[in-house]
Amino acid sequence: MIIHTTYKDVQIKIFNAKQQTNEVLIAIHGLAGDADSSAITAVAEQLINNNVTVVAFDLHCHGKDNNKLLQLDKCLNYISTINNFVKENYSNKPISYFATSFGAFLLLNYLNKTNQQVKNVVLRAPAIFINDVLVKILHLHNSSLQQLKNKQVNISHNKEIYINFDFYEDLHKKNLSKYNKKYFLHIIQGKKDDLVDYKQNENFFQEKCDKLHKLYYFENADHRFKKPGELEQIVDILKSIILQ
Repeated sequence: MIIHTTYKDVQIKIFNAKQQTNEVLIAIHGLAGDADSSAITAVAEQLINNNVTVVAFDLHCHGKDNNKLLQLDKCLNYISTINNFVKENYSNKPISYFATSFGAFLLLNYLNKTNQQVKNVVLRAPAIFINDVLVKILHLHNSSLQQLKNKQVNISHNKEIYINFDFYEDLHKKNLSKYNKKYFLHIIQGKKDDLVDYKQNENFFQEKCDKLHKLYYFENADHRFKKPGELEQIVDILKSIILQ
């Protein structure tokens, strides 16, 4: 059963475990995505049969959220709000995360400032070097950093999600160079990612996590993992991690 609810202005989509909830997976979509992500839905449809409740939500300015000018601190606050929601409604249940691209960048920022107990962290195409990724996204929208200095730019094809140069500067201030937590990270990455440099990511995780990470490479996958069979493989990976 799927439940839509609002908690402190955050739009939440809950995929309820079909029997009892033994643990919770918090799912965080990427830039210009939403809680209706096909990857989140596919994962949730499998996990709810195994006593896992999946909690997805719309980041600031995304999905059903009515804000239009994207602010990094508000995105981070939404993650904190969702964690409070899960703790209030699923007391003492283990929590895992599944975060994609920009959502992975946000999650690592959030985790780096907390001492939260976490069962699993799974990152898909994590935008570790988000400033570089944003430049590429601007190019896809026929814009540039120079234009961003003078006007707001809509970075979504589906709705109005505007960013300004302050957003770019905030990303730089919150870069992950000081990431120092010891969470074990599972990283799903395509070697033909058109937005994220997988080798640059690999170096980051080797430096920051040493042996506390595992890489799952897709030889022919781009950033969106839309080729036949790729989504199914992601679901299988998530199941093997979450249900271990």
